[in-house]
Amino acid sequence: RRLKGFVEMSKLVAGVLSLALVLLTSQGGVLAFSSNFAPMLRHSFSLATSCPGAPTLRKQHTRTRKNSASVFCQSGGITSGTDAGKVLFSEKSSVSDTLVEVREITVTDPQGGQSAIRALWFESSPGVWQSAMKMISGGGDELVPDASQLLFHSARGLALAPTLIDRGEEELCVAKSAAVIGLGGGALPSWLRSELPSLEHLLVSELDATVCKAAESHFGFDSSRPDVTVKIGDGIECLRELNKNGETFDVLVLDAGESTGEASSARAPPSVFWGEESAALLASAVSAGGVLAVNCLVDSEAALLSLLKPLHQHFPDIAYLDNTDISHAWLRTPQTRVALCFKPLPSSAAPSRASRSVLLKAALRFHDLVPSAEEMEMDQRVAKEWSDFEKLQWRGGGQKVGGK
Repeated sequence: RRLKGFVEMSKLVAGVLSLALVLLTSQGGVLAFSSNFAPMLRHSFSLATSCPGAPTLRKQHTRTRKNSASVFCQSGGITSGTDAGKVLFSEKSSVSDTLVEVREITVTDPQGGQSAIRALWFESSPGVWQSAMKMISGGGDELVPDASQLLFHSARGLALAPTLIDRGEEELCVAKSAAVIGLGGGALPSWLRSELPSLEHLLVSELDATVCKAAESHFGFDSSRPDVTVKIGDGIECLRELNKNGETFDVLVLDAGESTGEASSARAPPSVFWGEESAALLASAVSAGGVLAVNCLVDSEAALLSLLKPLHQHFPDIAYLDNTDISHAWLRTPQTRVALCFKPLPSSAAPSRASRSVLLKAALRFHDLVPSAEEMEMDQRVAKEWSDFEKLQWRGGGQKVGGK
């Protein structure tokens, strides 16, 4: 029995070490999967799942494979050592002397099937894909964007926000109005219009006209819809205009970023959105009972605390989700956190929407409200990744991103 136990433990250790080796090959926070590492990863999971207590691990692995069939692609995935894809669009940015490109990458899943990923790329941050959409057959050789899928961890977390609206009812409600600052390839705005039929009005603010052109011509973003308004210009100026007009939204998504000057890095939100003035402007655009959702790409918890402190003056309840999901690790997207900032109703006695239990319940309901969201497994994400502002403040914001 002792010998058998030792053998089983050795198998588990071997599996963990093999997986650790794959993780150590990551570049810039993104797992660098390749055709060489794919068999190793499969072997490590095979060893680990043969040990006692394996059913839970096997179940998690099955889910990950389902959501990321293209991770183990014959081309080696999208890493710094592989083909960056076919360039479909390349124009100078309207706000800088750098290129904005759309690239398409063909990927092969473990069963031999092929699909394509279309990605937005900025010359100012060459190691980072800014946006990505899966392309599916539109008949014949034509490929069309699948707006029902969100590939990025950040986009999936942000997509939960419109279903967390408090109108004083027993259940949380779905947003009727939404504003998004930062269009990118338009994956999230297109998902909102495709998957949330109750959404009556969508406003999108994008700084770069070239980015908007790429989103419309290659990602299927439709700015001509009567329920969609697009404003080209500075996001802060857009917020000032909304504040002047007294216009508010059930959900406001801040999904903009900027280059840090390093090839494989970016910062989100841009520095102009850090501070008391911008926090007040953001709050002024959110209706009572609404949500501000922020894509946070920072390198430490101290920086995260610095970003959220001014917002906490206007949003007393703030939760955030860490990035522990690897379902799109083969895409060049830095590690992110998604902050959910809740604006209370006056005299509301409802439990905090930032609490883990409320968000877990909301995430389960999210799957019922949006059938295409089932594969996002937001309940699993909330269970594993949830934290809140109070815990962040208690820790003093002294840890690196991903620290325990």
